[in-house]
Amino acid sequence: MNESVKDFALLVSDCLDPLEGFSMKPMMGVYEMHYQGKVLGFVMDGYLLLEDGPQAKRLLPDNEREPLFPGSKDFVVVRDVGNPPLLREICVAIYPDLPLSKPRKSDKNTKGQAAAKPKGKSKKSSWKDKFEEGK
Repeated sequence: MNESVKDFALLVSDCLDPLEGFSMKPMMGVYEMHYQGKVLGFVMDGYLLLEDGPQAKRLLPDNEREPLFPGSKDFVVVRDVGNPPLLREICVAIYPDLPLSKPRKSDKNTKGQAAAKPKGKSKKSSWKDKFEEGK
């Protein structure tokens, strides 16, 4: 992954980590941002793409829109992350407009077999721990 994307993701993380339920995960060369179980947007190389909706249109009417990839829906482009309280306020405000995340495919129990249980206790690591391991 591009180092400048990682560096910008750390900057965004510093801004948004105070939000309860905020997390990020690397995805296809960018970082996917989650807030309280919903996809908030994506960290790109030097800017954010936030989900577009009624609140985003109200709060960021003049921001440009662009797709994540050719043919995808448009997202709101946010280039200035220098005001963390304002960025958090925007994220909280657009949360009700965020689409529900698609449920993950669960392990199917076939013919009465119990699902495999994880062995031992596992420590859930944060996205920052995983980020640091990848350096």
